Amino acid sequence: MDCPLWTRKSMRIAGECEVGTIVIENEKQLMDAISYAPHARILLAISLTECRAESDSLMAHKGAHIEDVEGLLMTAFELRAKVVGIR
Repeated sequence: MDCPLWTRKSMRIAGECEVGTIVIENEKQLMDAISYAPHARILLAISLTECRAESDSLMAHKGAHIEDVEGLLMTAFELRAKVVGIR
């Protein structure tokens, strides 16, 4: 699920303001963070909703799918992104 608030423009402004940490959920956001805010630390948000009962209404789907995490981390490593954690 893509956060509608993380547009390229808002990512660029975050970079210009030297935001310290950016939370991303997918490869597009990772690429934008690297391009527009190269000095920011990056947290990768993952979704664990597949691990819970579907009737759990308190868990809205947010974050990267668990099966996409390895690829995102490999891309981040290859591009020397400053990934500091997973939440």
